[in-house]
Amino acid sequence: MMSPLDAATLALTGQHLIEASAGTGKTHNISLLYLRLLLERQFSVRQIAVVTFSDAATRELRGRLRRQLVEAIAFLDESETSNRPDLGAILGRYRTDTAACARARTALQAALVGFDEARISTLHSLCRQLLAEHAFDTGLPFFELDDSAGKEVTREFVRDFWRRHVILEPDQAVADVLQRWKTPNDLAAELIRSQTLVLPIERIDPADAEGWVKKERKTYATALKRWRNLHAKGTVAEALKQLQQAITTKYLNAASDSPLGRSRVQRCLAACAGEPGQVDADALTPLRSSSIEAQISKNAEKAGWTLPAELAEVASVVESLALADEGLRLALLARFTRAAIDFVRERLGEYRKRARCLGFDDLIGQLHASLHGDSATHLAEAIASEVPALLVDEFQDTDTLQYAILHRIHKARMDAVLLLIGDPKQAIYRFRGGDIYTYHAAARDAGSNLHTLRDNWRSDARLIEAVNAVFGSVTDPFMVDFIGFQPAQYPPTKDKPESWLQSNSPLTLWRLPDCVGDKGPKAWTVAQFSARILGEVAASISALLREAEQKQQPPPSIAVLVQTNRQAEQAAQVLGDWNIACDHVSTESVFLSQQASELEYLLAALDAPTDAARVRAALATDLLDRSLDDLLASRDDLTHWEAELALIARLRQRWIADGPYAALSACVRQAAARLLSRWDGPRCVTNFLHLAELLQGESLRRSAPGDLLHWLGQRRNEAAQRPGIDASEQLRATTDSATVEVRTIHRSKGLQYDVVFAPFVMAARDESAAERRKTPTDSVAWHAADELRIDIGSQHWREHASAHADELFAESLRLAYVAMTRARHRVWLAWAFANTGRNVTSFSGPLSWLWFRSDDMRDPRQLAGLKDNTDAVDGRLQALAKRSNESICVEKLDMDAPEPDLGNMTTSPQPLAVAEFHGHIERRLQTLSYSRLFGGGEHAPLADHDENSDAVAQVYPGIVDDPVPQWPRGADFGTCVHGILETIPFAELANPTGNEALTRIAADHGFFGADQEIIAAMARNCVGSELLPGSGFRLMHLGSGEFLPELEFLFPLGVARMSELERILARFPAHARGEGELQARRGSVLGLMTGFIDLVARWQGRYYVIDYKTNLLGASRADYAAARLPAAIRSNDYDLQYLVYLVALQRFLKHRLGGQYDYRRHIGGALYLFVRGMRDGDSAGIHHDCPPLELIDALDAWFTGDRP
Repeated sequence: MMSPLDAATLALTGQHLIEASAGTGKTHNISLLYLRLLLERQFSVRQIAVVTFSDAATRELRGRLRRQLVEAIAFLDESETSNRPDLGAILGRYRTDTAACARARTALQAALVGFDEARISTLHSLCRQLLAEHAFDTGLPFFELDDSAGKEVTREFVRDFWRRHVILEPDQAVADVLQRWKTPNDLAAELIRSQTLVLPIERIDPADAEGWVKKERKTYATALKRWRNLHAKGTVAEALKQLQQAITTKYLNAASDSPLGRSRVQRCLAACAGEPGQVDADALTPLRSSSIEAQISKNAEKAGWTLPAELAEVASVVESLALADEGLRLALLARFTRAAIDFVRERLGEYRKRARCLGFDDLIGQLHASLHGDSATHLAEAIASEVPALLVDEFQDTDTLQYAILHRIHKARMDAVLLLIGDPKQAIYRFRGGDIYTYHAAARDAGSNLHTLRDNWRSDARLIEAVNAVFGSVTDPFMVDFIGFQPAQYPPTKDKPESWLQSNSPLTLWRLPDCVGDKGPKAWTVAQFSARILGEVAASISALLREAEQKQQPPPSIAVLVQTNRQAEQAAQVLGDWNIACDHVSTESVFLSQQASELEYLLAALDAPTDAARVRAALATDLLDRSLDDLLASRDDLTHWEAELALIARLRQRWIADGPYAALSACVRQAAARLLSRWDGPRCVTNFLHLAELLQGESLRRSAPGDLLHWLGQRRNEAAQRPGIDASEQLRATTDSATVEVRTIHRSKGLQYDVVFAPFVMAARDESAAERRKTPTDSVAWHAADELRIDIGSQHWREHASAHADELFAESLRLAYVAMTRARHRVWLAWAFANTGRNVTSFSGPLSWLWFRSDDMRDPRQLAGLKDNTDAVDGRLQALAKRSNESICVEKLDMDAPEPDLGNMTTSPQPLAVAEFHGHIERRLQTLSYSRLFGGGEHAPLADHDENSDAVAQVYPGIVDDPVPQWPRGADFGTCVHGILETIPFAELANPTGNEALTRIAADHGFFGADQEIIAAMARNCVGSELLPGSGFRLMHLGSGEFLPELEFLFPLGVARMSELERILARFPAHARGEGELQARRGSVLGLMTGFIDLVARWQGRYYVIDYKTNLLGASRADYAAARLPAAIRSNDYDLQYLVYLVALQRFLKHRLGGQYDYRRHIGGALYLFVRGMRDGDSAGIHHDCPPLELIDALDAWFTGDRP
């Protein structure tokens, strides 16, 4: 039994479950409970973890809690009565006691000052923090978070398994394997999607696939033996004659598409004529008893014909043999799938330990394993002592492992508090792993600490009444026994503000007429219904916008909520036809968009800029927009064609020089006016720029167009194969100012609008189709005893697929609830007898369950039969409207959709005014790199390539005086060498001959043939040379966790005076500068210091900053002798560069190692590698320096603006 929640009196110990229906002020109550934990439990902001399930929700929650602290402090400072009774219930007693008020104010002020350290995050982020803070107890001292890398590694392990069991040594089930998964990527997609790689292994069926195979083999062997005996005795031959005779006399039907069709019987005869040891069970289908019995004709029944004894005996044996064959094939396929799961899970475990790299799901799995492992008690107590209070928002979207983590931490401390806030009626994220049955388990654990919020602060009173009628019509509206429906109520203390949008019947149900067929009513097709209802939606929105203009009211916020991305696209197009600006936001991946497909064509052309077919395909894209006439002209006119090739060449050059975003954004700018004139123009532009950002991010790993083309194709394939996508690739909003938003219901969760149109809520999808299939086509998830289980293809797969379909239908009911409760004032729904998927009509949808079913109906499959009684629909709908006290209005529509009235779509321009700025802008703020900080003077730093030297070469002992290659040279050469050393594994570069990646990178920068050989030799010498004499330190020997390439740093730069820097350097002769040498920036600097370190490497416990230099210092290796390098270092101010790098490294290590950090023990210094002069066996080309700690500390203080 649930009790109404009173946030002011709730006990702040133990586990509590709070059910917060839509619009009931969930976040507000969380903020009040947070306030009480600070004051009454005297917790700091670090001791309270507030958890939610998206980054956007985290930002909103953080802002709300901060505002609550500010308002609470203001409340304590007020002398008069406040109009905040909620704060008064909590803080009122402090205002009557001066000392208590002062203590409370001090506590709240401290919380506000330290709020940046508050633990307000997603659950994954909290797990990441806890794993890092308790590294030794969890066994993960250092790890990187890279979800995309983990997925790519998973796919690689699946491909490895596929090579072993499908290609090299084919499994017995290979034919069925290839029928279920065409490629290893298909198998990988299913494993990732189905959670089989993260769910406890004991929850995956079948548990003992090998045992099942043995059992089925035995059954098959018995059936096969019986078949052989009948074959040997001639019984099979006699049965075949009897079968043919029965077909001839028409006692058995033998239509061409039946099991006894002519071609099937001939195949059966051929199979029986062969050796009995080789049996094709499928070919024997005409002899199966189930096939024969299904084809007995009425003539046979009239004649009293029965199966002859021989035919009946053989049919029975063949039926057993066929069933045994099916069972064995299923078992073999399940064994293959189970073996793949075990193989990949084992390899992933090894990879995580070796690479110290975790994905988002791994964060949950690792912390859960640690909390249930050898050090579980100590770890749980340690975490609970640091975080004794846990507040979990949107708890209905958690899964079993996540709840187990929260529950384990909570139970480790007697006075801990665990507050779980959510609404099971809004649990709609099953595809992301949300598990509503976890909510049920938590409710049991909470015992009597069950609370509810019923006052709906969002919607108008009449709309609340309408929604109550929709879901209160039946006893089990959500089909799950533990999810009830408690009618919401309008808050008695809330005023009833007037709005022009308010209506006595705020929920409108459009009733479309039935289509008339030859035999009575028939269903609308999907296309017909979509076009008709979306036209009505557009006409109604147009009318609302005109009414707002006529009443001189701001336009209302309007949402069109749909189930699928396809429906969202259709709705956006219809609104565009009506000239209604809308923001189309869906859960679809940008990689599935038309723009991603077109970028593939463009990248292919940039990868091969002289390939005519690729170039023409790129020219035909929306970005370049060549018409058919243009393409034909370029074919026939050489000058025209050369101009097009020059365009692609310029675009490629821009791409290589400045990156994908610069090149693509320039194309978008040129095409913007043309694209934005289309109805889908804003979406096109947004998608192109979104993809440009993603390509730019990936270019840090692979810069060449060909590599990015491969990556883009791979991401597009992955997006097509999985339902859940990364947040980074979800389609973005096209505008911030649109009055109308088109969203999927999933994307609308947590939002609210003045008006909501949900035209497709009635739709049902054919999720039960799997039940009708004979063999498993996918893994299915279902629950047994509130525990999530996954069936990968057991003998009970169809039964479990049926349970899976029931759970999906129950979720569709919750989706309907979410859609209807987003609105403040008005909701529009639709009903029609329509096809809404393959083999299903709207009668099988969620609205039928709520409105049309009989009281004794418990199985959603029974809904399909309602279509035979369409006449009763109108009566049921009118009864619903009456039951709602007329808050629901049934509006009958005609067959024809309204036409766009573009003449009335103009709106009066709103008066605009430019805001005046009265603030102060700090003009000195800048972002500085080493070259900008020190450059510009007489000794300005040069680029790290091709500095010429006319000095006479000297002879240095131990250095073979052979010539240094004078070519290649130039900026492209330096960029090429850096790209090779930063992207290709060092171990591969140790023997780079034939290295495809090296060849490709060199070619992308314009180096071929002999130049590539020189570059390969330089790379080999760089990674193979001993960097410190006698140490064995070579780049090629570094393990995967021993280095970080291209480490970016960014740290604050206080008010730092350049004159003070000169004085610091003057105390250290090796780095001192004469007067005026740092003249580039006189005075002071302020802002941010940034840069990229080519490589940070760890060798024997010491960390080194390493920089690659391609400078041409002279004609021979003697010019690269260690004794001569300091002059080159000094002349280019490279020593100042590595001093900056060492300060950045020290700050990084202090953060990572904490109090254990010791400069003298952990810092190895700087290594500058002049790659032209390096050879293994001597120190040529290698400059090493480890500046004194005093200098680094002095510079560190100078950067912060302190006087050292």
